[in-house]
Amino acid sequence: MVLKYRSPDRYIAGLQNMMGSQSQAETKFEEDIGVPFITKYSHSTKQPLGSDTELKTLGDIVRLYPGLKESHFDLDESINLVSGLMITEKLYKGAKVDLGKKNGKFTLTLWYISPDSTSPVIAEISFKYGDADENYSKKVVTRAKRLFEMMQGMSDWVAKTSSTKTAFVFGYSQPLFCDSY
Repeated sequence: MVLKYRSPDRYIAGLQNMMGSQSQAETKFEEDIGVPFITKYSHSTKQPLGSDTELKTLGDIVRLYPGLKESHFDLDESINLVSGLMITEKLYKGAKVDLGKKNGKFTLTLWYISPDSTSPVIAEISFKYGDADENYSKKVVTRAKRLFEMMQGMSDWVAKTSSTKTAFVFGYSQPLFCDSY
C-alpha cells in the first residue's frame, strides 16, 4: 500500500509525516514533472499489507500511517474504493539512458481495470535519475530536460490531453452495458 502527498511546494510536501508502521516501509521524496514542464513534489511511503488486512475506516489507515494522527481525522469514518475501482498495476523496469555521468532509469507502468484484462486503461512511461547529494553536472540536467522534451514530441505515443493516474480514478465511471459492445 502506498500513501502519497503531493504539492506544488517542495517544502510543504517534504514536511508531511509519511511514516509507515511496518519495518519494511519505504519512504521517498521526489519531484514529478508532467507535460509540458509542470513540477509537483511527492512524499510517499510504501509498505506491504497482509492478505488478511481489512481497510474499512480511517482508523485502519492511521494505524498503518501513524503520522496521520496529526490530521485529527474521524477515525470511525468509513472508507470506500474511489469509483469502485480495483486497479491491477504492472511495472516494467530495466531500460536505461545515458545522461552523462548519471544514467536515467525508465519504468513503463500499465494499469488494468481487472486482473484478466488484456488492454490497459493507462500506459505511462517515466524516467528518473538521482544523486543523494544532488551533485548534478550541467550536462546531466540538460540531457534529462532534452530527453523529456523529445519524449513529449513523440505525437504518435503521447496523449496531449492525458491526465494523471489519480485524476483517471476520480473521473472514472463504469461503462453502460450497451457501451461495452
